[in-house]
Amino acid sequence: MQVTDPLGNRYRLGDPLGQGGEGVVYRVHGQPDQAAKLYHQPPPAELAAKLGAMATMATDDLRAVATWPLRVLLDGRGVAAVGYLMPLAAGYEPIHQLYTPKSRRQHFPQADWGFLLRVAKNVAAAMARVHDHGVIIGDVNLGNVLVAGAAGIRLIDTDSFHIETGGARYPCRVGFDEYLAPEAQRDLQRVGKHEHLARTPGHDTFSLAVIVFQLLFMGRHPFAGRQLDGGEAEWSALIMAQRYAYGPSAAARRMAPPPGALDLSLTPPSTQALFERAFTGPPAQRPTAEDWAEELGRVLAALTQCRIEPAHRYHPASGRCLWCEADARRTTPFFAQASALETLETIEHRSAAERQRQAVEAAARRMPPQPRPRTAAPAPPAAPRFAPIKLHLSPVADDALRTLLAQVRTLKNQGPKPAFGPVAEIPTLDGSLPELAARFQVPLQAAPDRLRRLIAEIDQRSAAEAAQWRALLGGFYAAAAEAEDLVQQCRALPGEFDREVADLNGVAPDEHVRRWLELHRIGDAHLPELRGGIDALLESFDLETAADLTAEALDGVSGLGARRRDALLAWRRRIETGIEPTQAGLAVAKRLRQSYSHRLRGMHDRLTQIPVEMERLQKKFTGLRPMLQRASNNLAQRRVIALAALDRQEGGP
Repeated sequence: MQVTDPLGNRYRLGDPLGQGGEGVVYRVHGQPDQAAKLYHQPPPAELAAKLGAMATMATDDLRAVATWPLRVLLDGRGVAAVGYLMPLAAGYEPIHQLYTPKSRRQHFPQADWGFLLRVAKNVAAAMARVHDHGVIIGDVNLGNVLVAGAAGIRLIDTDSFHIETGGARYPCRVGFDEYLAPEAQRDLQRVGKHEHLARTPGHDTFSLAVIVFQLLFMGRHPFAGRQLDGGEAEWSALIMAQRYAYGPSAAARRMAPPPGALDLSLTPPSTQALFERAFTGPPAQRPTAEDWAEELGRVLAALTQCRIEPAHRYHPASGRCLWCEADARRTTPFFAQASALETLETIEHRSAAERQRQAVEAAARRMPPQPRPRTAAPAPPAAPRFAPIKLHLSPVADDALRTLLAQVRTLKNQGPKPAFGPVAEIPTLDGSLPELAARFQVPLQAAPDRLRRLIAEIDQRSAAEAAQWRALLGGFYAAAAEAEDLVQQCRALPGEFDREVADLNGVAPDEHVRRWLELHRIGDAHLPELRGGIDALLESFDLETAADLTAEALDGVSGLGARRRDALLAWRRRIETGIEPTQAGLAVAKRLRQSYSHRLRGMHDRLTQIPVEMERLQKKFTGLRPMLQRASNNLAQRRVIALAALDRQEGGP
C-alpha cells in the first residue's frame, strides 16, 4: 500500500503494528523511526485541517515525548486525507501494565518503586513540555501513555489533543469520567459534549495527579474507596464533590481507603500535600505538571534501599520499609524479589496450589506410618492428563543484534565525549571600558546592586546554556546504554519463555485453568455493566483478572451493586467453561508466546531506532555547538566588563 504527503513524497507501508477503534498503525518502509496511522474511514475536513496545523507545530521536543503528526498522509492519488505520519514508538507498553503486581511481573519484571517514580516523573515532564507549546492534551488517561523498559514514555493518540493555533480551535472530543477534573465534570453536565468544554491546562494536571497516584499506589484510584455514608456514588459525583478517599480529612469527606490499600506515608509530606491540593483544592492552586516533575525528582533522588529485601526502595520520611510490611499481608509480593528465602523464579511461578501440595506432602512425611487396612481402599479417580507442551520462542538472529550493537558502539566512539562542549574563550578586549560597556550592553553607571544582579543573571544564563548541552549529551549516551541493555534482553527472552513453559508442564490442569483465567483482564472484557470506570474501581480492590472474581471478593467492593456483580461472575464462568482443562495449559502457552513475541519485536524495533536517533543528535551537536560557543563567549565577556564596572563603582573614581 502506498500513500503520499502534500509535498508529493511517497511512502510504502509495511506490516500493521496495531489497530484501534479509529484506525490502523503501520510500519513505513525506509523510515525505521516513523509509523503511519491510517483511519478506517476518511477523516472529516476539520480533522484533516487539525492534522495539518499540528504538522506545522512539530518540534524535536514534541517528537521526543509524543507520537506527534509530522505529515498529513493522502491517498495514492494525492487527493483525500487518509491519516498521518508520526514518530514510531517501538518497545513500549501501555502504562497500565505497570499498575498492578500481576501485569508488572509479566511486562516489567525488573521494575521497583523507583522505576514507577521515574515513569511518573517522565509523564509529568512530558505534559509540561506539551503545555510549553501552548497545547492541552484533554483526554489524559491510562490508555494514552506508553512506557519503555528504560522508563521513557510516549503520549499517543495525539490527534485527539486540544489545539488552538492561527485563530482556529480544534477541540478534544473525548474523555473519561475517572480522569476528568471536578470543574470540567460540572461544565460537561452543562454543555453536554466534550468538544464544547473550555479546556485548560489545569484539567490535564488533575488527570496527571490521578495517574501519578495510580503509579505510586499500585493502581489504586484516589477516589475509589469506601463510602462511609453507605452510598454508591459514581465517579463523576465523587470527583465533583472532591471526595478524595485518602489523607487526614478523608473521614470528613465521608470516605476511607479501600481494604488493603497502601498508606500515604509511602510518600513524604510534600508529595502528600500535592495530592491534597490536586484533589481537594481550587483549580487555581492545583499543582502544575512542572511542579509534579520537580517533586517526583526530589523523591526519587532521596530513595533508600531496604536492608532486608533489595527489591524494596522507600523514602526515608517513612522511617522504615513499608513494602516489607505490605508484602507480609499478601500472598504475592508487590515487586519481584531476589531475597535469600526465595528466588525470583519461585516467587513468579510457584502457585498457591503447588505450595499447599508441598506442605501436605511434608506433613505426611512427618506422620508415623499407619497400618495397612485389610481391604484396600478404592483408588481415587485419575487426574486429567495433558500432553506435554512443546512450544518455543523464535529468537532474533544474533548476527542482526551484533550488527545493530556495532553501529551503536561506532556512533558512541565517534560521537562527542562527555567533557566535550562550549568552553568560554575570552579574547583580548580592545577599547576603553565605556566603549566595551556600550558594545556589550553593560550599564556602566548603574548602582553596584544592579551590576551584581546583572552578574548573577549572566551566571544563571551560562548555567542554563551548560545544562542544555549536558541534556543533549545525556540523551546521546542514554540511547547507547539502552541499546546495550536491549540486546541483553533480546538474548535472554527465549530462555525466559522456556522457563515459563517448563513451569506449566510441572503443574496440574486445574492450575492451568487458573492461569488461563489470569490472562483475561477485567478491563478488556468490554462488558456494558463496567462502563463509567468500574474496572478501575475493581483494580482498587486488587481485582484485576477473571481469576480474581469470586462472590466473596466482589461482595467486599463498595458501590458495585448486584447487577455488576452477577455480570462479572457470569463472565468468569463463560471463560472457565469455554475451554477443556487439559487444553488450558497449551492455550496459556500460546498466549504467552504471543506476548513474548510482541515484546521481542518491540525491543528489536526500538534497537533499529537507536542508531537513527543517535545520528540525529550528532547533527544537532554539530549545528548547536558554534551557536552555543558564541553565546558562551559573549556571556563571559559581558561578565568581565560587568565586574570591571562594579570594581570601578566600588573603588570610586
